[in-house]
Amino acid sequence: MFDSEIRYIISSGQRKKPICQNIVLLQQWLLEQGRCVVCGSFLTKGEKKPFGTGLKIICSCNQVYFYLPLANLYKRLSQNLYKL
Repeated sequence: MFDSEIRYIISSGQRKKPICQNIVLLQQWLLEQGRCVVCGSFLTKGEKKPFGTGLKIICSCNQVYFYLPLANLYKRLSQNLYKL
């Protein structure tokens, strides 16, 4: 296999996208559905703790998320905010 074939995935038969862009789109799609981007389980089943104006959710795989109930939006927390 050529390096260009390894680095790129052909999507829709004509356009090439870097693999990292496809991963980002997949992760956004999982978060929109309320699923963990690591293990795929529903974040509603995770451990919930109050955090600022929302909730800190710890998934069963120990990935930490922030949930904003007013916007119905999940975000991954950066590692420096895990301990708060």
